Amino acid sequence: MVLPDTIPNFSLNITPQKLNALTQEIINSLQGAVQDIIERSENKNANKLDLLKSWHKAEGLAAEQQTFCTLPSYVHFDSKVREESALAKKKFKDAWNQCYSQEKLYNIFKSMGPLSNPLDQRLLDKTLLLFRRNGLDLPKDKQELFQKVQLKITELENKFIQNINESVVTLSFTLPELEGCSQNFINGLTKKIVKDTDGKEQTKYIVNLKPPELKALLQNADMESTRKTVLTASHSRCKEENLPLFKEILKTRQKLAELLNYDHHASFMLSQNMCKNLENANQFLYSILNPLKPMLHQELEKLLEIKKKTCEKHHWPFDQKLHLWDINYYEQLMKDEEYSVDDEKISGYFPVENVITGILDLYQEILHLKFERIETAELWHKDVMMYAVYNNHNIPEGQKGEKIGYMVLDIFPRDGKYSHQCVMPLAPSYIDDKNQQNIPVVVIIGNLTKSTKDSVSLLKHSEVRTFFHEFGHVMHALCTKSNYSRFSWSWTAIPYPVGIEMDALEVPSQMFENWIWDAKVLKRLSCHYETKEKLPDDLINAICKTRHINDAYKYSRQIFMSLFDLKVHSNIDVETISMIWEKMQKEYTGIETIPNTAFLCSWYHLSMGYDAGYYSYLWSEVYSHDLYTMFAKSPKGCMDTDLGYDYRKKILEPGANDDFIVLMEKFLGRPPNNKAFLNYLNI
Repeated sequence: MVLPDTIPNFSLNITPQKLNALTQEIINSLQGAVQDIIERSENKNANKLDLLKSWHKAEGLAAEQQTFCTLPSYVHFDSKVREESALAKKKFKDAWNQCYSQEKLYNIFKSMGPLSNPLDQRLLDKTLLLFRRNGLDLPKDKQELFQKVQLKITELENKFIQNINESVVTLSFTLPELEGCSQNFINGLTKKIVKDTDGKEQTKYIVNLKPPELKALLQNADMESTRKTVLTASHSRCKEENLPLFKEILKTRQKLAELLNYDHHASFMLSQNMCKNLENANQFLYSILNPLKPMLHQELEKLLEIKKKTCEKHHWPFDQKLHLWDINYYEQLMKDEEYSVDDEKISGYFPVENVITGILDLYQEILHLKFERIETAELWHKDVMMYAVYNNHNIPEGQKGEKIGYMVLDIFPRDGKYSHQCVMPLAPSYIDDKNQQNIPVVVIIGNLTKSTKDSVSLLKHSEVRTFFHEFGHVMHALCTKSNYSRFSWSWTAIPYPVGIEMDALEVPSQMFENWIWDAKVLKRLSCHYETKEKLPDDLINAICKTRHINDAYKYSRQIFMSLFDLKVHSNIDVETISMIWEKMQKEYTGIETIPNTAFLCSWYHLSMGYDAGYYSYLWSEVYSHDLYTMFAKSPKGCMDTDLGYDYRKKILEPGANDDFIVLMEKFLGRPPNNKAFLNYLNI
């Protein structure tokens, strides 16, 4: 258990056999807790509220312990351990589903009357809802079928994700094929000597398809064939394995929804969110998409004109159309030429180590926290770092406040590691069976390029923004203080039940993204890797002017993907999903899909809890802009630390102790609305 006076050990020094044994031990303990509560309930004097709390204390302990079995699937160096860990995740998810399929346990809690404490009543309501969503109100024969279908979904989803995690695709290019890319980027690539068809030796540069290298090539490689090659390869990842898997996932999810008398999986998922139903989700998305159409047409026409002029200038062939592999490249040229924003030049002011330190300092100040590096922490890789996190509100200088949690940073890429950015809870905030407050532990998993002796890792402004966003999730997780793990910060990539509404999860971290467009913050985070100078005002102004570049395309693409997600989870013929993707992408973004590719086969979200939920990114962003109005109107702006502390106490700390809409009303002093977002888009 993670108590304030202990340092957790995450060395993950484990074999597949030991991992399997530990998994079974934790599952046995969780299932034993169910049986214990059932036996205790037979005593006519048993206090059912105590039984409810006992169950959730046992659930909190299991949620904490399962990390040692499931985390390796994301970060471990040994593929066999990763494989066993992915299997463990399935076992845990199945075990929790089985616990919430125990009719005797359901009947104990269902027989409880109204509770006087609102938090206890909320816990009871959420607990009973989970039993119902696990089929406990179904007839016996349908309950058994429900459990079989549920097991199959978990198995398919885990396989889908494992295929992506284990996919290692590299491409090799000659130096001329990388023309336009910075020397710093090229210096950071692995080289190999090969012989051409004439037997002559030549140097090839190896690139992977992880975000930093992929984005650098798409933005900067002058040769269209290079950009086309990398994006085609990226959008073809896991196509053969995952396309049939995804079709099977869709059919199985639909079957489960119908068993619970929902029209489709989308209705089943949306019913527990702020959004509530498919009609509201679609109406929301189209209310933003339709006003964007004229802007989108103008943006694409402008990019096409830039492409035409560039092709004429360099005597390149011009095919009179924009392709997916053109968007980033010509957008970058537009930044360079019209806004004087040279991303390579700007990145010189954002060496990765300096940015990380600066972002940690900012969050400490804004939220009244103190971070302390634990050099002796036992972790799974030498590059991983752990920090203890303390409350620093009204604490005299030189003293430490209450320890509120631990955060772990695993931010550099490795083979076999999860290849995107995410934040995972390692231990929830909850009160254990000894009535001790266990503090949360959280890890941020990223893939920022690491500096080497030959190459300094320099971040683009967009990468700084992404890290700042993900770190907002870390703060949400760490600041949560809950009596029950069910109400601690979490998301559906983990195998135990979560509490925060899916379409609220992104709100706090999206709100924090506004800091990265503030001139004073940019100045503070910057430090040139050679001269140590701060980012000059002219470059800061140029960066801020680019905030709305191609907004219409960016949001139209996001809405297209959200609408696709909702459509394929609304009982359609799964054999048509590739055609649906192609049609919707062209209709809503104006850009055609790359032939014979299937981006959705490496799209993590739809098998990691965002199924029928991708819309939530945009839904959350609307509310994030409303929350930021409080900082925008403050004389101190985004560095109003009093307001930051208020945000911590009213938005972050409660976790899922209340509906998120209620938390926002408390912070804003009024019901939230979409006015700030519409003003932001100028629509």
